[in-house]
Amino acid sequence: MLTIHDYDPELAQKYREIEAVLYDILGKAVEIHHVGSSALGISGKNIIDILIGVPKMSDMRPAADKLVKAGYFEGGETEEQRIFLASRREDTKDGDVHVHICVKDSPVFTDFLVLRDYLRAYPDELAEYEAKKREFAMQSGGDRREYRQLKSSYIIQLLEKAHAAIAQEKPQEY
Repeated sequence: MLTIHDYDPELAQKYREIEAVLYDILGKAVEIHHVGSSALGISGKNIIDILIGVPKMSDMRPAADKLVKAGYFEGGETEEQRIFLASRREDTKDGDVHVHICVKDSPVFTDFLVLRDYLRAYPDELAEYEAKKREFAMQSGGDRREYRQLKSSYIIQLLEKAHAAIAQEKPQEY
């Protein structure tokens, strides 16, 4: 059952601790970022979402295998461009960790960072995003799949706005 919690400021410290462990496991060739609601300081499922960028596609599976050996579980959200791991096999709880492994600079990797940075830069959009998450949780009746579908459509719209904002900020080349 999905629940939206108020933001827990301890999640930022927990992220830093986990990041250090991940670098120990995976080495310095990877790029690790805090993404998701806990990186934005807003209410959410109080899950720590971590984005790991590997140098090339063939590095994704070995990185995932190392994390599985370290106690993570591969989830059903794995797709060709992204491997999804969670700190628990069971239904996610407050304080859990979700890891998304992608190729550095791939569209999937970039979209995670573009969305995070856009929401940090535009407080009104961030507030609306937080409100929408609560709305989607209510609409879905706490069903994770339905919540994810509702939120996914909204994220696509936000990403379009974020990419448009980036395009406007870039200086014109002559």
